[in-house]
Amino acid sequence: MVNRRPCYPAELAQPQALLPSLICSAASPVTQPDMLNHKPCSATEHAQPQALLPSPTCMHFLVFPCVSARFSPPSNAALGMNEEELKGNKQASEYVVHDLNLEPDLPFPDNTFDVVTNAVSVDYLNKPLEVFQEIHRVLKPGGKAYMSFSNRCFPTKAIALWTATGDEDHIYIVGSYFHYSVPGGYLAPQAKDISPRGGLFGKSDPMYVVFAEKKKA
Repeated sequence: MVNRRPCYPAELAQPQALLPSLICSAASPVTQPDMLNHKPCSATEHAQPQALLPSPTCMHFLVFPCVSARFSPPSNAALGMNEEELKGNKQASEYVVHDLNLEPDLPFPDNTFDVVTNAVSVDYLNKPLEVFQEIHRVLKPGGKAYMSFSNRCFPTKAIALWTATGDEDHIYIVGSYFHYSVPGGYLAPQAKDISPRGGLFGKSDPMYVVFAEKKKA
């Protein structure tokens, strides 16, 4: 028998608990403002669960909220492609207009953030390993990065590997970004199903989070 699953990290596990709040969207594939919803999917609202991330001292970038060491009290930095949308993000203390597919570098100093979050945009990254290397660089030791995604996307903008695979494969794909971008730099990535309950026959659009911690020195 042949195992059809790609050889991605086998350490992905279901944690008993996560940290509190995935807010924002990340490097959006849409350059025209769309204040309502980037994704035609009812699960999108659950990309920002009320109980997912660590307490109020979190940090973010790419239109995903978190806390920056440069701010007191705790603050949020946002990074995205559309300035009008970024200006409308009332949770952001600062923002940067930046296209990670053109320049995968993050315009922040080393060891800046406690938390980095990316909501429903990881499937559009065409240089994911470079971006995840940058995430590792800007995270403080012990900081965590969270990637949330559903099975909905703009198929003409998502990478081919994403559109050719399914939900479980997507979890392994994102886990592999952590695993291979900085070998040994992150603790084993973990995954959690945060799909909203209810809907027809008790089912709804799926929603997942894959996350990992930057190793402490």
